[in-house]
Amino acid sequence: MILKRLALLTSLLLVISAANSQTSSVVTQDPQAISILTQSLNAMGGFAAVGAIQDYTENGTITYNWADEPVQGAVRVQGKGLTGFRIDATLPAGVQTLAINGMAGRLKTADGTLKRLAPYNFANAGSLSFPALRLASALSNQTVSLSVVGTVQAEGHQVYQVQAIFPVDPTLATTVPIADLGTLDFFIDSTSFQLVKSSENVRSERDATVAYLHEIVYTNYQPAGGIAVPFGINERIGGQQTWSITVQSLSFNSGLSDSEFIIN
Repeated sequence: MILKRLALLTSLLLVISAANSQTSSVVTQDPQAISILTQSLNAMGGFAAVGAIQDYTENGTITYNWADEPVQGAVRVQGKGLTGFRIDATLPAGVQTLAINGMAGRLKTADGTLKRLAPYNFANAGSLSFPALRLASALSNQTVSLSVVGTVQAEGHQVYQVQAIFPVDPTLATTVPIADLGTLDFFIDSTSFQLVKSSENVRSERDATVAYLHEIVYTNYQPAGGIAVPFGINERIGGQQTWSITVQSLSFNSGLSDSEFIIN
């Protein structure tokens, strides 16, 4: 039962919202939003350093929280650009893998069950644990709308809330109109410009009309390869912490191939 619940949780974990064909073609880019995101990216190392990252591999521990019963294990997280993402969690019951390659996502539970995940969930799924790539994408893509929502409190910080609306392939249109698909909010410390968290409304795999607030909180930034990287990554869905990752080691540009992000 725990494995079934954990599988559902992990599929929700990476239900990352995607814009559909109804996304407005009008792009607006607020200069203040651009300035804030640029300062945040500079705090992480800048365009040149982040742009040199082709792929990354993180090793550490993961703790899933399920009905107040934590399940802990070793974890390896791999990413390639914004289209390849993979989590391998070695749990007491075995290895659970989630792999995304472009619009294709699959989850293999520890008992070997393989589940295909809805493709519209993965337009913005890359770099979940390495947010510098997402910031760089928001700034470099002229089809991304950027605006400042305001200054708020988040995770004990006074932050700028900057909203980005990413475009997606129109083939990802769902049968249910979802107005906020593709919308991702960045919460950036107003003094250090460190990215504190990102949030969005995600959709259930079973019913696209059911939304959850999905938050990724970034902590314990440390230098690695000239880039400031969060070594603590925590996820909340609907206000409940679902998992946390503690990164213990990190490597860049090991030459990961697209095949690393396909499981059968």
